[in-house]
Amino acid sequence: MHAHSEARIRAGTLCAVLLGAATLLPSQEVRYSGPQSGEPLDSFSVLAVNGPEAGTEVDFVSRWGDDPILLIFLHQLDRNIAALLRPCEWFARDRAEAGLKSLIVFLHDDKVFGERRMQAVVKSMGIQIPVGVSLEGLEGPGSYGLNKSVAITILVANDREVTDNYAIVQPGVVDAPKILNAVSAHVGGDVEKLMARVHDADRRAMMARRARARQAEQPKSNDSN
Repeated sequence: MHAHSEARIRAGTLCAVLLGAATLLPSQEVRYSGPQSGEPLDSFSVLAVNGPEAGTEVDFVSRWGDDPILLIFLHQLDRNIAALLRPCEWFARDRAEAGLKSLIVFLHDDKVFGERRMQAVVKSMGIQIPVGVSLEGLEGPGSYGLNKSVAITILVANDREVTDNYAIVQPGVVDAPKILNAVSAHVGGDVEKLMARVHDADRRAMMARRARARQAEQPKSNDSN
């Protein structure tokens, strides 16, 4: 067989392998959830979980009017959600004086259970911005068109209009900078400095966990001697 024929065969085989491998890659389908950029931010009520109005139904969006808003819908709760939620909540607190209004909404089909669950989350994470539970169950506000297949939907709005939408299937702390930069476009703030605080807190927490683990192992070592 000629050398150029063998080269064509090898190239064809490689192409087939690559095409076959491509079919095995996970889908990169874009997920849509909630109103998109340029669409209005409709008002809705939630069951307030914390603050002076805890236990009552509150329409925060109407109350806040045209102020810049960070709106976070939690479709589920896990460590990945918490990792993203913390820098968002810290930044929301930092920029409150600049006029930022923020709300976390937990979507659950049982609002009583949802309230208790979020009370525990508020306590464990030290959340200070308003937190609420959906009154419309897992679907959330009817006009929002939230997608249950994503883990979290984050909306940034100003003048009652959505400017940025983030529908994230597998959230994590790596998603925080792009979200917070979108918020800072309305209220300012040093995103890089805040993320440095977050990473420093993570390092200190990891060191504390390791120290506790070593301390827990110490009695076993002593007993074995």
